[in-house]
Amino acid sequence: MILESHNHYGFIDTGSGFYYPMIEKHLNDLNIKNIDFIILTHFHSDHYGNIVNLINDYSVNKLYLKRYYGLDGTTASGYQS
Repeated sequence: MILESHNHYGFIDTGSGFYYPMIEKHLNDLNIKNIDFIILTHFHSDHYGNIVNLINDYSVNKLYLKRYYGLDGTTASGYQS
């Protein structure tokens, strides 16, 4: 999800890496160069899959993420039982 307010942009999650060409085209079509923040809700690849691409290709000011407990990406919550 891309949030926009008065030419400031933020992401909630970044989608699967497979979708980066479409995300990049959309951002470029909107002439977006800076992303004010990215919030990663949890550590499943369909939520964080483009974080490296976005950080490498755009100016990202802040990244927010929750504590990761080292469980693999198949767990639903990322927390230890």
